[in-house]
Amino acid sequence: MWKRQTVKDLFETYNKSEKTIRTLLDLAPVRVSQKHTPQSVVCVFDATHIGEELLLVARVPYLKANLGWTWIENETKEVYLALRQNIESRGYHISAVVLDGRVGIPRVFSDIPVQICQFHQLQIVRRKLTLRPESDAGQTLLSLVFRITHIDEYSRVISPKQCPISIT
Repeated sequence: MWKRQTVKDLFETYNKSEKTIRTLLDLAPVRVSQKHTPQSVVCVFDATHIGEELLLVARVPYLKANLGWTWIENETKEVYLALRQNIESRGYHISAVVLDGRVGIPRVFSDIPVQICQFHQLQIVRRKLTLRPESDAGQTLLSLVFRITHIDEYSRVISPKQCPISIT
């Protein structure tokens, strides 16, 4: 739940065969989800492949809890909206969301703040710049993006006068 644990990871950690690991996982009881008090939350919505299947999950990191999930065919506005409505119907108030940046999905959350996750922000910039930009502006932007995960709401924002590059 708190870190990635593939069958290969478990094999290496416990020195058991892949077949044994899979058998133990199949026999493990499914834990009933914890009861949470409905409250205002910041949700991370993300889809992930599990084998051939696609799972959409809404997670609240500070509670270390998934508020909802659904198996989906494709990532569409409709499946995000249905999951949002399910969460809100149970009394939760979604005050903000973090998404992977898929086009159109932020419209489902147009009434609340939306942030693209830091990993996907980095991937977008890397795709546009390359890892070895030639211009000073490109190098500065890339260094800022690599520091994005070390910035929190209390960090100082650089004013345009302090910026090491000139944007014209």
